Amino acid sequence: MAARTYRSSRAYLDAMRDLLSRLDTRSIDKFADVLFQAWRDDRLVVAFGNGGSAATASHLVADLVKTAAVDGRRRLRAICLTDNAGLTTAVGNDINYGQTFC
Repeated sequence: MAARTYRSSRAYLDAMRDLLSRLDTRSIDKFADVLFQAWRDDRLVVAFGNGGSAATASHLVADLVKTAAVDGRRRLRAICLTDNAGLTTAVGNDINYGQTFC
């Protein structure tokens, strides 16, 4: 995806407002429902990504585990597969990148 520059903060904010108005909020609600069901069932949520998306996945997990916590209740169990760069690259280099997350 190519980067885009804006002539002013107003132009950027207008573009973001337009983008937000076109979001499929049903998908966002469904994602929240899936996460809540995972919490109720004490299931593990696994996130991953490549490049910048790996950082986004890591940030998501941090938000889910820390920010979404409720005092007195157990936390949502979530991990990001790309958070251990040493292990990820060691398995890929020493064994096989196809086996990295197996």
